[in-house]
Amino acid sequence: AIIGEAGSGKTLAYLLPLVDKLLIEHQRVRQKGDRQASPSDASDDPEELSSTKRQIQKLLGNIEKPARTKQEKRQREQQESMLAELQAKEARRLEEKRQQEQAMRTLHVVVPTSDLQSQVMKVAKELCEGTPLVVAAAEDTFVARS
Repeated sequence: AIIGEAGSGKTLAYLLPLVDKLLIEHQRVRQKGDRQASPSDASDDPEELSSTKRQIQKLLGNIEKPARTKQEKRQREQQESMLAELQAKEARRLEEKRQQEQAMRTLHVVVPTSDLQSQVMKVAKELCEGTPLVVAAAEDTFVARS
């Protein structure tokens, strides 16, 4: 138990390492995401690519070739349509993955009284101001997840 006078910084001392850890994790995930999103990574390791990404790459390669006959033009239209569907599917998959990762980075601090909750919330909000972290009370969980 930490004992000290009011205003001595107990709440700050408790929250600072937690917020620091969240910021480090946020930066790590963001850097990982930036590396995955860069075009050079798209062809680095084909085994790590999802089957959808492989199909997208194949279709992009096919579409680059000029269509010369009517049949090739019809095939091109089908490929472009399929490409749009696959790109939308991949975008949904990436968004779901992002949301899952965000949910895993949620920190829940449980306090025994509403007075302590308001104190912790005040300090946490001040501590996280100017950072990508969102602070919300349990009753405002929806806000923290969006």
